[in-house]
Amino acid sequence: MAYLEIDSVLRSDESFRNHNQEHYHKGKSPLIKLNNTFYFHFKLLVSALCILVCDNICQLHYQLTESFLKEFVSQYSYLYGPHNVSYNVHNLVHHRMFVKIHGPLDNFSCFKYENYLQELKKSIKSSKYPLQEITNRFIEKQKHSLSEKYQILNPLTAGKEINI
Repeated sequence: MAYLEIDSVLRSDESFRNHNQEHYHKGKSPLIKLNNTFYFHFKLLVSALCILVCDNICQLHYQLTESFLKEFVSQYSYLYGPHNVSYNVHNLVHHRMFVKIHGPLDNFSCFKYENYLQELKKSIKSSKYPLQEITNRFIEKQKHSLSEKYQILNPLTAGKEINI
């Protein structure tokens, strides 16, 4: 929530949907079209994951994540159909345990690798030899980063620095 001033009126879901505070609304929100059941279901997941990303989790919040994630998984098949329940949805129940073992979710998350996959995809220009292209781009990046980090002194150039 955002307040323009300390004495501002609290916003409610109803006032948000009715656009009572015009200065908050820059355009239509996609959340307005979303059914409340689906919205609150999504909030269960987001709330739990926000807690699990934190460095210091108190015991109360830690227990809340378990109930949020169990509720999310149990409602998932009802809301989206049993054919959409995957192994990943079931694994959400175990996130709390992994955070207890390994620390905050970002410590062992694979998002950084997924982002790197995007870089690899962007480096491919043709679909004929993708592995060779990725390898060549990787080697080019290594050479470029080495030439920026290290400068070689050549005795033949009388101590002048030469980039690789």
